[in-house]
Amino acid sequence: MSITCVAGADRGAGFVAPIRLVLPDLLFVLLAVYNVIRLFRHAMWRDELQAFMVAAASNTPLDLFAKLKYEGHPGLWHLLLWVVTRLTTDPVAMQALHLVIALGVWVLVWRLSPFRPVGKLLLLLSYYLFWEYFVVSRGYALGVLLGFGFAALQARRPEQRSWPWVLLGLLANTTVFGTIWSFGLGLFYALRHRQEWRLLLPGAAVYAALAALAVVTMLPAPDFTFGRHASAEFSQFDMPLHFAIGALVPFFFSSLKRYILR
Repeated sequence: MSITCVAGADRGAGFVAPIRLVLPDLLFVLLAVYNVIRLFRHAMWRDELQAFMVAAASNTPLDLFAKLKYEGHPGLWHLLLWVVTRLTTDPVAMQALHLVIALGVWVLVWRLSPFRPVGKLLLLLSYYLFWEYFVVSRGYALGVLLGFGFAALQARRPEQRSWPWVLLGLLANTTVFGTIWSFGLGLFYALRHRQEWRLLLPGAAVYAALAALAVVTMLPAPDFTFGRHASAEFSQFDMPLHFAIGALVPFFFSSLKRYILR
């Protein structure tokens, strides 16, 4: 009887082990499919369609970059949209492009990050990776893909000296935040490999050119007057201070004022 029980337990363990092995990948696929459905059911926001319309209304890349003087963003996402709009004027194509980028981010996290499966799932379920950088079609996910790609390249191909600079240069051309991120990553990368500075020069030159392009693209046009007449009054800092202090002191300031002024 005991031999039969042991044999049954062995068969049960042999059946459970493969399920445990494939369960994380199955959850990953289910979450990805769920988000794909959410992406194509998402009613696109004004800033999503703004980028698509700017790209569609530009006859050439030079025309596109001239319009970006009024957008305040680097041009890589818009340039990709410009290529898409040469083929179709349906904004769903932008969502399909963003889907490829978002799935690229997810695959990098799932396959190349050093975390356990539970940690990877929790990271993918975070607000930005699960919602804003997946469902909402904007240039931020492109920056995340390039930044994570840079990190993965450093971990998997540490001997590379040129491609990391190319990825950082492209990252600088995604968003303002991507530009700042690329500056920091580039500085640490250069310091880390400072003993091999001669090998870094070709890639660093490419990065400098791409970073300069990002900065020049973000410079506003001479007739762009949005926010030009803003005055530096202390009252302008009231709302940022409200959020900063409110995060540490969990009280409603309006209620406090009402009670204090009684």
